[in-house]
This record gives sequence, C-alpha cells and structure tokens, in this order.
Amino acid sequence: MKSELIYSCSTWLSYNICQHFYGEMHYAWCSPCFDAEFLLSPYNSIPPSSNPRTIYWSLKRDVDAAFEL
Repeated sequence: MKSELIYSCSTWLSYNICQHFYGEMHYAWCSPCFDAEFLLSPYNSIPPSSNPRTIYWSLKRDVDAAFEL
C-alpha cells in the first residue's frame, strides 16, 4: 500500500477556536503537495491562499516583522 503525505497549515487561533467552539472537532484543508506551484501542472493548481508553502512563508514574514518593531 502506497503511503501518502498531506500538508496543511493551521494557526494557534484556529486550533483554539476549534477547541472551544466546535467541541474539539478540528477541520483542515489539506493539499497533496507542499508547493503546488513547483509541480507546474494544471491538475495540481491551487490558489496561493491554499498553498501550504505560500501560507507558511506569509505567516513567517508576518511573525518576523513583528519582532523587528
């Protein structure tokens, strides 16, 4: 049986909301690839707002900027 990895990015805020308001039920959107843009395939094309790599770098940039203040 082939093992597959799926990638997802989630924030502490979404985790906390699920814990308190959804009865500890967590929902996640997952992608079959970490960076869909790298694959250059229309079948793997997902919007940047759903691309785990893009989400990660966006969050990292925002966190780093907060510490530069």
